[in-house]
Amino acid sequence: MIKLDTNIDTILGRTEPASAAQVRAGLAITLAVSEAIREAGTIPSGDLYAALCGKMSLEGYQAMLRTLKGAGLVAEDASHLLRWVGPRLAGGVR
Repeated sequence: MIKLDTNIDTILGRTEPASAAQVRAGLAITLAVSEAIREAGTIPSGDLYAALCGKMSLEGYQAMLRTLKGAGLVAEDASHLLRWVGPRLAGGVR
């Protein structure tokens, strides 16, 4: 789990402070990616990163996955298959 006092720059692996717009953009893409994983149920990490190439760096992608895994929403197995483990939505949809 992420500590509540953890700085967003530490979470994102940044050395410079993020602007408000960068934080909003980071949260928006993290939400979109988490929704994609949730809807898919499982997805190979490489396939997901390939779809995001040009939109974020590998380091940013890995930091985002660490955040989602640390929040208990996503699990990753040894073959890099991402699986949604977060809460189910009403109606039984994961």
